Amino acid sequence: MLNVTLYNNKSSSEVLYKNLDIIANKGISQYDIMSVEDPQLILSGASVEDSSKINYLYIEELGRYYNCVPVLLSDGNYALNCEVDPLMSFSDDILNLNVIVDKNEYEVNPYIDDGSYMVEERQKIETLEFPLGFNDYGTHILITAGGA
Repeated sequence: MLNVTLYNNKSSSEVLYKNLDIIANKGISQYDIMSVEDPQLILSGASVEDSSKINYLYIEELGRYYNCVPVLLSDGNYALNCEVDPLMSFSDDILNLNVIVDKNEYEVNPYIDDGSYMVEERQKIETLEFPLGFNDYGTHILITAGGA
């Protein structure tokens, strides 16, 4: 028997810690563990009133959180097709990592060239005649850069 906590998840999948409302704690005896990453559980339809709101669960024996989709079966039970949520399952490990961050979403550093900082380049060539001209003793080239 698996000890399962059923939730309604209101958070995006990219969020480390999810905003969860507990629907029920259940002992589930019918399950098919295809793999730890994507198990399938059978939930008795009458055992949980808010079965349609279930979209997330925690399996105590596996120590992992799962996104799930309840599918109504012909016998009135629900098949919970699950997929592991590695962010929530390993959130403490992720937060305790020692890493070097060379970019974050809140601060743009144009000196770190990771290919995501876009610079626009325009070339404008304009030829102007000097009213008094240059002297006759050579060729002069004037180059300027910058400006708005």
